Amino acid sequence: MLWYTKAMFPRPPLYISDDADIGVDRYKKRREWLMAQCHGPIVLLAPPLGPNQQYAWANCYQPVYQDSYFLYLTGINQTGIAMILDPSNNTQSIFLPKYAAERVFWEGETFATGDKLTETFLKSSGFNDIQPMEDFRPMLKELAKKLPVWHLLLDSSKKSLPRYGASALKHYLRRIGGASFQYQNISPMSWEQRLQHDGPAIDSLTSAIKKTAGAFLSTIQSSFNSETELSGTLVGNLLKETPYGLSFSPIIAKNENAAILHYGNNSAPLKNGDLVLMDFGLRWNTMCTDVSRTIPVNGRYSDLQRRLMTIVIDAQMKILTYVEPGISFNQLNDISWKILEDNLNKDFISKGGSVNRVYKKQPHNIGHFLGIQVHDGDSNRAYRSQPLKENNIITIEPGLYGEFEFNGETIHCGIRIEDNLLITKTGHLNLTADIPKTCEEIEKAMNA
Repeated sequence: MLWYTKAMFPRPPLYISDDADIGVDRYKKRREWLMAQCHGPIVLLAPPLGPNQQYAWANCYQPVYQDSYFLYLTGINQTGIAMILDPSNNTQSIFLPKYAAERVFWEGETFATGDKLTETFLKSSGFNDIQPMEDFRPMLKELAKKLPVWHLLLDSSKKSLPRYGASALKHYLRRIGGASFQYQNISPMSWEQRLQHDGPAIDSLTSAIKKTAGAFLSTIQSSFNSETELSGTLVGNLLKETPYGLSFSPIIAKNENAAILHYGNNSAPLKNGDLVLMDFGLRWNTMCTDVSRTIPVNGRYSDLQRRLMTIVIDAQMKILTYVEPGISFNQLNDISWKILEDNLNKDFISKGGSVNRVYKKQPHNIGHFLGIQVHDGDSNRAYRSQPLKENNIITIEPGLYGEFEFNGETIHCGIRIEDNLLITKTGHLNLTADIPKTCEEIEKAMNA
């Protein structure tokens, strides 16, 4: 059951909760945890503009468009806002646009100062200071004169970054604070906090997977003559299940297109005998799914397709036996790609099959964290050396890409099988195990 009613403010997706109720205490506790780790003000920014606001031609459907940590700490899905958390006086300040009736007429209700519903809700959520966005910079300037240590959410890469968002904020505060200015990057702390999921988040992902499974089954049982038709049907079925949108734009790639890892055209015609890789997911509440399956257009795998599919699926089943707390992604990478190569040599090359690939052994990482972002965790993948912990959620996605020949049959293709796993105390739970993936399961589903 959804927590909101028609008359309530705020409604999703302006505000997103994994809880059965509105969940304000959960977000408040997250902010309080962060404040307890820090010894100076914490500043967080939402994106200044949404995808349809910066350029007149850049119209796209992305109902959840928010900095992921800002969303994790507040549940608020609104651009052009900011937050300062000050542990020294236990102040939680949020900065919003001023209420404007004309804006409501054009865009609907949003969080705004001067709006009684906004102020009542945010005060109940733990914000004890609600100010207009135009006062954000003046407050920073005032605080920077007396508080030298600041906490900012910065990209942890060594690359030179454009000066906008948190990076611009750092330079602004340094200019005001002068020689006394100090800062701490809270990015590592944010990953520590959010990568071990609580019960409501796990429940949301479980629901999301059921919805994803239903959309996939409806799609592969329909008729389609092109990647475009298959993609359109899949996207429509996914969006029927959620007001929160997709996890990412799906990859629908036939044969040689599937050997392009981030193929996005989804436009080629399909014919009898083609093999199609489908990589897709949706968002339910705050959580994202990410599933890959590989299907035959005509509902039956050829001998070569079946052999290659079996190699990847068998490898994945062996890889899953190693997934448990304490193992790292680096270790899983070493184990996984050796298993797949051994399978390829034993079950294909040694039996007369030939392979031509652009990579030697590992085409990509075996998986990634999954959560409020579809690729969660440090964007530089520093987490790969760290041991998995209970209540992490990850993907495991072995793949095989290239040109293959066996007994005169040839194909240039990519095959990827991706599941979503919850790390438990003693191992893992495959949350997507019920979504058909073996040749027999896919054929049965497509011909039902």
